[in-house]
Amino acid sequence: MGDFTGTDFNMELPEKFADLQINGGDLKEGTPTNELQRILECPVCKAVPLPPIFNCAKGHIICGKCREQLKECGLCTANFTDSRNFVLEDIVLSSKIACEFRELGCAMILSGCDFKGHVEKCDFRPLRCFQGSFEGCKHAVVDFQNYTKHLATVHKMKEQQHRDGGFVITHSLTDSRITDTTWTGMYLYFEGKAFLTRTYLRADVLHLTMCIIGSDMDASKYKVRMQFRRAGDAEFVPFEVTVPVISIRKSYEEISRDSLHVILTKAMIRSFCRIDEMPEKRQKLKWNVDYKIMSNADNKFAFHHSHGHR
Repeated sequence: MGDFTGTDFNMELPEKFADLQINGGDLKEGTPTNELQRILECPVCKAVPLPPIFNCAKGHIICGKCREQLKECGLCTANFTDSRNFVLEDIVLSSKIACEFRELGCAMILSGCDFKGHVEKCDFRPLRCFQGSFEGCKHAVVDFQNYTKHLATVHKMKEQQHRDGGFVITHSLTDSRITDTTWTGMYLYFEGKAFLTRTYLRADVLHLTMCIIGSDMDASKYKVRMQFRRAGDAEFVPFEVTVPVISIRKSYEEISRDSLHVILTKAMIRSFCRIDEMPEKRQKLKWNVDYKIMSNADNKFAFHHSHGHR
């Protein structure tokens, strides 16, 4: 952003708008270098400021969020005042503004009054990592498009190879007395989309689902079949469940509470897992899950025992 100082900023602002010849604003191209966007942006966070917009003693603007964190203007070190810039607020509310996540792929152009609501739910907004308890991540906020890279480099998550969306993962619980744990999971690319498995045990109940690194709309296009087999037992007759794929943005609590997914008690796990007796009266549980990601065109889900082996 340019260095607007003192009264020069207030003198320059109307001249800039006169040159643009606009009523309100019109960011039809939505480019980050657009002159109107440059004038409107907060000099601290570089986002388009939404009401309330404040001034420093020399006239520089700052958005309400940054105003709460700073006492002095970063451009001139003057103190911020409680004076609102109502003219600029009106300009913002009557302007058409490109989504702040436009460089990540969002093509939406919004009126100022709709801007905040969209940004808070934008499909391209950054993700808060759900694997935050692993490897010191601390629930980092990651760009949507870089999330699989974050999982691979920080959490050492491996890319799962597959055939037409089908693959097998062997799960194990090292001690059957464990009541709460989370498996790291695997990610894969299918039809140009990134998916990942999420498996966790809470209060002796196993939860399994397949997530897409995308929006609820993206998730609605797919379903996943999970077929459960006893590891190392070719004679065991498997059973399978087909459930919707869900968005990666859902937390464990939201999955458990609101999402249709696979839920199995530990007693049910024992019915199809291999049980190995270990030292110190430990029992290790081990089972296979055969995953198959499919198009959700027919929009049907199912639960049944298989009548044979594939």
